[in-house]
Amino acid sequence: MATSGKYLSITGVRFAYGQEKLLPRWGTSQRIHTQTRDGKLSVKRIGTALSYRFVRDDKGWRIFVSTEAQPVEQVSRIELGAIGVDVNADHLAVSETDRFGNLIGTRRIDLIHYGKKQDQAKALIGNAAVDVVRQAQTAGKPIVVEELNLQKKKAELETTDPKQARLLSSFACNKVASSIKAAAFRAGIEVIEVNPAYTSVIGAVNYAQTKGISVHQGAAYAIARRGLGLSGTFDRAGGPCANTQRRLCHLHPTCKESGEACVVVLVEGQD
Repeated sequence: MATSGKYLSITGVRFAYGQEKLLPRWGTSQRIHTQTRDGKLSVKRIGTALSYRFVRDDKGWRIFVSTEAQPVEQVSRIELGAIGVDVNADHLAVSETDRFGNLIGTRRIDLIHYGKKQDQAKALIGNAAVDVVRQAQTAGKPIVVEELNLQKKKAELETTDPKQARLLSSFACNKVASSIKAAAFRAGIEVIEVNPAYTSVIGAVNYAQTKGISVHQGAAYAIARRGLGLSGTFDRAGGPCANTQRRLCHLHPTCKESGEACVVVLVEGQD
């Protein structure tokens, strides 16, 4: 540590996270001395902008440095398949498909943040997001998530899992989505957002029993297939739709009730 007039220089500073990202950016900073038209001297800075923030807490002083994230070469290929993620109150349901949209694996990532402090919850969500991205990186496949709409998500979950609908919070949904996107950006993984309409219903009706998976894993499977541009619905004749193009699906539900039984018919439309 050295002082020079009103400046204090601290040497040997190392950051626990992101040190390798900051080193090349520090080297780009330069001062250029120029002269204005009226003969006045001026100093111009060029290079990568860095923002410093000093925070004092119970442990002492901490320094946060922010800089613009640089694009990473995309390594995922949709031609290989997709990994669908369904966000729930206490876990992430993950389903992986091959390039034809066939289910090749499912898993559950526990995400119990009830009763946790906000920082603890953020850490849990961040770890879960990194776990999903690591799977996508290994498989070389994009991640497919739903476009965020908490009210629709809750309304849809009421038909398949009322308890999950009550526990689902906007904080969790927003944080999971942003954490997955941030981790995927750093890893060069594409994130595809799809229309969230009736993925839980499709997962429960079409896939849960026939594939021997949970309702939520079925929803994740429906999300992955929708990201591939494949249909997860039934046509008016009762057979599976043969849509294999990447396009936006408009699903129109109708329900015929007889006593307590309810038949849900999902019909696909085109833009």
